[in-house]
Amino acid sequence: MIGKGIRCVFGIPGGGASLDLINAAEQEGIEYVLMSHEGSASTAAAVFGDLEGTVGVCSTIMGPGAMNAVFGAGLACLENLPLIVFTDRYPNSVWDKISHQRICHHELFTAVVKHSGTVEVGNVYGVLDAAYEHVFRGRPGAAHIDLPNDLLNRASDSPKPSARPTGTTFPSEADIRAAVVQIDRAARPVLLVGAGAKNPLLRRSLTAFVDKLGIPFLPSYRAKGLISEDHPLYAGAMFGLSNEGSFEHCVLSQADLLIQVGTRRSETPRVWGFDTASVLIDDVDPGEESVAPAGVRLIGDLGDLINNVGQQVSQRECWDRRQIQSLWERLLSKVEMSDQALTTEGVITIARELLPKESYVCSETGVFNMMLGHLWRSYRPNTFLTPSATTTMGFSIPAVLAASLHDPAHHALAFCGDGSFHMRAGELETLGRIGARVVLVVFHDGGLGTIKIPYRAKSYACGGLDFGDVDIAKIADGYNLRGARVYDHAGYRDALSEALRHDGPTLIEVMIDARDYDRFVDEIRSNMTLAH
Repeated sequence: MIGKGIRCVFGIPGGGASLDLINAAEQEGIEYVLMSHEGSASTAAAVFGDLEGTVGVCSTIMGPGAMNAVFGAGLACLENLPLIVFTDRYPNSVWDKISHQRICHHELFTAVVKHSGTVEVGNVYGVLDAAYEHVFRGRPGAAHIDLPNDLLNRASDSPKPSARPTGTTFPSEADIRAAVVQIDRAARPVLLVGAGAKNPLLRRSLTAFVDKLGIPFLPSYRAKGLISEDHPLYAGAMFGLSNEGSFEHCVLSQADLLIQVGTRRSETPRVWGFDTASVLIDDVDPGEESVAPAGVRLIGDLGDLINNVGQQVSQRECWDRRQIQSLWERLLSKVEMSDQALTTEGVITIARELLPKESYVCSETGVFNMMLGHLWRSYRPNTFLTPSATTTMGFSIPAVLAASLHDPAHHALAFCGDGSFHMRAGELETLGRIGARVVLVVFHDGGLGTIKIPYRAKSYACGGLDFGDVDIAKIADGYNLRGARVYDHAGYRDALSEALRHDGPTLIEVMIDARDYDRFVDEIRSNMTLAH
């Protein structure tokens, strides 16, 4: 993998081939980042590879370590993140003589990787090259490589592979013209932007496209910041809410054409509820995985396609920008910032106010995540890191570690719930050991706050969803992080301001009453209106 721009390998080594891998990597100047759990290691590696523009690398021991690493491989599969997982394995000579920890890693990973191979003396470069090629074929994903424990300290006679020619398809002029005609005929088109378009090189052309047509845009969570969200036509994050009164419904129900760029159905956790006509522009045809069925599909180089279509469409102002602004004014007026209680939307609002525009923010599933998608404005690509196809817990802490290693000059912020914190608390040792410039904000509501919402809606008692009384800030102190527990907005503002002056990691435990979640979430889900 040398020469692919890899700077870090994440993992937990065993006593076999992973030690040889670490030694070889360090001789090439590649840092080995020791983690506390293989699920964290594979997640951090996938996020780091995505931020670096290359493949993320994770190494594990055989058996249990490999099983733990499947978490990050599954994440990479569903979120289209580039990852290769190396696993130790018994040598062929003893494979059928030892049963301890022995499982077939190829069968273990088969559901979540695009390729699985085993390194042998005569095919080292072939296996590595095949894995790398599969990772980046179409949308990025994961690959797996087994490393027999007797192999890496032996010489290889494997030839280096020659470069393979690559071809680029491009739609016909007739197809492009059909898309242009459909866009020009639409009175109120809307742009949907997905993770497949989050190449920073598309930023200028997509912004110009929005400006030329005067149309609102809704990015998926992973596409936030591709078009700067201080733009007056930013219409909130695409979450898939189609019920009347939701923020999205206010805009999408008035659209007569959807222009999809780089979208995937997996990025919206709901069944798509709009039957609006659609034009799809992508570099890989998603087939039935498109967010909405498309009458016209343009598949080719995204930059060329956006520029080509953008030059041909007629310039006009399709939407009254004041309508979009009135939506935001309505939503922001509901943010509770009083001194009486510490609110989730207040925590997010203060963080966006205090952090520089270029800061990275990491999040994961939780009530706060839906609020964050709307209240957190992203101003540059790849700075809003949250899983949209998996909506999983256990992401924020390894992701913020990856962001800090990618860009150590700036603070990175992570939001997570107390349940997720308990999953990944061991990685506080990793953050403290490397002195990461991160701020971890933990919403302490004493249980699974997101799951309690449907429980309350069903009039169930929320049994089995509460945690014990844990002082998370004290745990942070034990891991050599600065820890603070806050109960009001003023105390939180002070703690966050101090954390941003500190070069090392800080954990801020915000004490939240879970019963307050419903109020602001209801505004996003069901209480919005848009003047016609």
